[in-house]
Amino acid sequence: MKGKEKKQEEIIVGKRKIVLPQWEEEKGSKRRISLLLIIALIVHIAIGSFMGAGFVKKAIEEAKLKEIKLLEEKSDFLNKKPMEIQPIQQEQRKEIKQELLKELMKQKNILPEQKNVKVDEKSIQENLESQAKFDETKDENADVVVGITNQKDLSDLLSTEALPGVGGGSIGEYYEFFKVEVKPEPIKTVLPEYPEVARKAGLEGRVTVAAIVDENGNVVYAEIVSSTNKVFEEAALKAAYQYKFKPGMMKDKKVKVRVIIPFAFKLQN
Repeated sequence: MKGKEKKQEEIIVGKRKIVLPQWEEEKGSKRRISLLLIIALIVHIAIGSFMGAGFVKKAIEEAKLKEIKLLEEKSDFLNKKPMEIQPIQQEQRKEIKQELLKELMKQKNILPEQKNVKVDEKSIQENLESQAKFDETKDENADVVVGITNQKDLSDLLSTEALPGVGGGSIGEYYEFFKVEVKPEPIKTVLPEYPEVARKAGLEGRVTVAAIVDENGNVVYAEIVSSTNKVFEEAALKAAYQYKFKPGMMKDKKVKVRVIIPFAFKLQN
């Protein structure tokens, strides 16, 4: 106790004498340290707020610039004139007919096992002409007159291997064509969705799709034969893949068959 009393200090306030213990001095030092920490914290918060405000301001400016850019793009799109759709002329139809005829006429050199298959060239020619001409009033599934094979024997038509399109080629590169006895019949048709871009621009058009129907009547491959505008092609292919057919028949066996599906895209008045 005496040791502690020696360390005590006295202060005079007016006429009164106050003894200041050592622990009060220590408490005062701690208060000073706390005060310094508080001041440092306030300075840190102030700096952070300043930097944060700058970041927010920059983000707002970037958002405004993006909004302006989107408005400009929208304005440019709305001000564009609708693309002029050129109707398919007689020469174009003739090219389509010749292209299909070239593939179909490969049957003249088909395998010996297939020689008993009778080919009515006149019937094929008439069918090709009907496929090359588009119906201006409604869409219909064109008649199917050809079966396909890439095998050495007609019985191998039941195989589900080696579908067309390998390596990005077209159907005609991998398959030979011949007339089937029973043509596939569509039992489910799907209307393609009208592309929103084409709708806004007032575009109309037509797309012809060549598809492979397997032994179960499913479309397993499809490609564009002709198109008046590429904007419609994706929608046409998507719809074609959803078609369902009654399978084509050859010698009482279900076979893969090539079909032609035309689509017309017309805006309602």
